[in-house]
Amino acid sequence: MLVVTLFERKLAILMIYLAFTPFSLASETIFSENFNDLPDWTSDEIYKSKNQLDNLSVPGDWYAGTSRPIWSPATSHEDRHAVGEILAKNAEMARGGTGKSHVNWRESYNPGWSQFNSDSVLLKYFPNGYDELYVEFWITFSNEMVRTYYEEQLGQSKIFRIYHFNGDESAIFDYFGDENKPSFNWDVSGGASTGYGLRNFQAYLARGDNDIADYIKGLPSKILKTGDVSLSYTTASLNGQAVNGGTSLLSNFKDGGVIGGGPVSLDQVFGTEEQWVKVAFYVKMNSAPGAADGELMQWIDNKRILHATSIPWVREGFDMVKWNTIGIGGNDYFQAYHNDLRYEEWYAIDDVLVLDGIPEELLGHKSNAPNPPEGVLLH
Repeated sequence: MLVVTLFERKLAILMIYLAFTPFSLASETIFSENFNDLPDWTSDEIYKSKNQLDNLSVPGDWYAGTSRPIWSPATSHEDRHAVGEILAKNAEMARGGTGKSHVNWRESYNPGWSQFNSDSVLLKYFPNGYDELYVEFWITFSNEMVRTYYEEQLGQSKIFRIYHFNGDESAIFDYFGDENKPSFNWDVSGGASTGYGLRNFQAYLARGDNDIADYIKGLPSKILKTGDVSLSYTTASLNGQAVNGGTSLLSNFKDGGVIGGGPVSLDQVFGTEEQWVKVAFYVKMNSAPGAADGELMQWIDNKRILHATSIPWVREGFDMVKWNTIGIGGNDYFQAYHNDLRYEEWYAIDDVLVLDGIPEELLGHKSNAPNPPEGVLLH
């Protein structure tokens, strides 16, 4: 029988472990924000400064922001809200009912034509960029917003974006050209009696031509030539999207149990303003211009509901770039109520976390260390 030293035994176990266990580095946190330690702030500070990159008007470690209110204290409407708020008095709008969150106020306004209003965005910029980024945050929608959904007046609200910013500070909010792309956007829209319910509305905006329908795989609905796709939260839409190839079952906050067929309502997926739901996204850049091997994943409360693959984020003929900017908030196509009412309603975002890869627990990996080799005695 073989007799070895304790050091040799440990070395043998380590070598076997490395040989038979997949090796992966844990994802690292590159940014987190719970808003609690920030001083009271509203987006009116950006509006009054007229400088979206003024670090005196943007809170904490955020890089830039926008503010375009119709009614707010900055526009002489003292009884209304700034379109973005981080305030101690809004504790009931923070996760857990204490601390602070980022509260976005949607303003219903009709200028006489189709227009997105109540613009409020906070951006975080990572100058070196990443080939992969994972972003999660918690969100709640006010009871007023749920009511608006059932009245078929929800419109469309831009909630989250992740993109490449080319570094030109004068054009950081230029989302129409190719310089600040690729970009992924997540919006909410829909209505109770449309037959479709709440929409998981997304935009895949390539660096180059947005028409990627012939490449992208995994989307349960056809993507438009504009890069837009309107998905749902029904079981049919989630079929096969889980990590193991199965179907994630989302909690039904309104009726209990899990969500099945459609149409699915806003309060089924996200509940009332008392509930908070974690939403997460992962993007992976394609390997070379024109290569159809980029990815996007989406989770709701740690359940993967979407895995899109074969995405040519950077099209042929364009230089490769990295993901380097995330944004929370946005503007709203919301014209439900008469302008004289100066109507506002809110949603809130809390506990933002950005990693350089997918958290291990979301990948479905199990780490099983091998048993010690048999027939080895300590000496």
